[in-house]
Amino acid sequence: MEKLRTNSTETVFWATFVFLLLVWLLNISQYLVVASFILYVGILSLFLKNINLGLILGCITAFCIQTGKTFSFLLLGPGAVSPERFPEGYSITATVSINQIISLILVGIIINGIISKKYSNTKILLLDLLVLGLFFGLWISALFGSNMPEISAIYATLAMSTLIKYIFFRLNSNLISKNKKLILGLVGAILLFEGTVSLVQTMHGSPLAKSIESQKYIEIFGQDATDETNFVFRPLGTFIHANYLGAFIVFTAPIVLALGIWKKRSTYFIIFLLSLIILGLTLSRSAWVALLPQFFLFYSQLIKTRLKTMLEMSMSTKIIISLIVISLFFVLIFPRLIKSLDIDSSDINNGLGIRIAQIENAIQLISLHPLFGVGSGMNVIEGYNIEPDGVMWSFPSSVHNIYILYIVENGIFGGMIYILILTNIIYNLKKSTDLKVGREKIITKGLLFGTVSVIIIGLFQPYNFLEPVLLFSTMYIKS
Repeated sequence: MEKLRTNSTETVFWATFVFLLLVWLLNISQYLVVASFILYVGILSLFLKNINLGLILGCITAFCIQTGKTFSFLLLGPGAVSPERFPEGYSITATVSINQIISLILVGIIINGIISKKYSNTKILLLDLLVLGLFFGLWISALFGSNMPEISAIYATLAMSTLIKYIFFRLNSNLISKNKKLILGLVGAILLFEGTVSLVQTMHGSPLAKSIESQKYIEIFGQDATDETNFVFRPLGTFIHANYLGAFIVFTAPIVLALGIWKKRSTYFIIFLLSLIILGLTLSRSAWVALLPQFFLFYSQLIKTRLKTMLEMSMSTKIIISLIVISLFFVLIFPRLIKSLDIDSSDINNGLGIRIAQIENAIQLISLHPLFGVGSGMNVIEGYNIEPDGVMWSFPSSVHNIYILYIVENGIFGGMIYILILTNIIYNLKKSTDLKVGREKIITKGLLFGTVSVIIIGLFQPYNFLEPVLLFSTMYIKS
């Protein structure tokens, strides 16, 4: 046991990968998923002799298990939207997952720590106030902006798990900073797991209907989301959509690459290369756009820190890799990028046209609800109400820009707070990067570039990656 603790990063890495793989393969019920997850966190806590560290690792692992008790709300009945794509009408769902359950445990830990004055020396930062303001704003929008406050309030309640996790991570930021390798190794295990699941899905041509797969059936987002004749399915891992998997990869891949450089372990380089292959298969244009410039910037930092020799390759290897990259570009990326330039919003596969129409619709909503917004989950139905034969009829989906979406649903002030939070995080990470040297600097750069990548994706997608960005930012915040 002591030998395992000495090499705790590798032990936690493989234990987490095997745990997730078994849960996926065994296809156990949601109740058993929760029970096994609690057991997993308990074993980690005992192994590491630190319950807070075990819970921190559990919170990060829970991000890839987003299934649970799901509630569905029909907002637009059959015939109200395109019958070809949505014959049963338009519904939204709210899911009570492991994330909410583990948050309840964290509340007890936080209260106990406050009573025992364990966190009495913790300083309140500007970022903390902004985060509190953001989640307070969700409730304001739900109560005073939404025409369906009972639904928006459910979303606001579920979002509180992110706030609770952030508070717990902030109170334990020194512990997180001391265990960076362990935590980043865990990220590598999760990325390896998602890559494995995605490869199996690609070979099978559909999701496998496992209990922890958010999307179980190809009919919803599989073939319908694929507009290339070369493929019949876009892998999505355990997430709801291939674009979400793409966003997850662009956030975690630079971190895993940085860890590989830090620890000089080929395992992490292999995971990084696997993630790039999966990223290509997702056909996610927004993820490609976000990752490529960040990857080149990251590589330039390797040269500056004189770590380039770790990635040196023979000329034949460089030629082979170049041919593979060029082939993938013309087979996968080039056709998708060409389609992005089409502004015909009547074709749901023409991303640019759909996004322009969505943004125009969103601007109308903002002008009508500038202060409180329309409430969480209400973008589609309110957009439909003002334009019944517009984009929300043919493509009923939240505006594909997370920043505009936040303004639409939570008002101008809510959107401004969201942007200020991200700006503050980038500033602090950049400041921390400037103070680091050597391999420690590379790790910070990996986190910085991963964060910048998901911020770029937010310009093209409605997916909210604020939780992982917030939680990992605490790694370089001193309590």
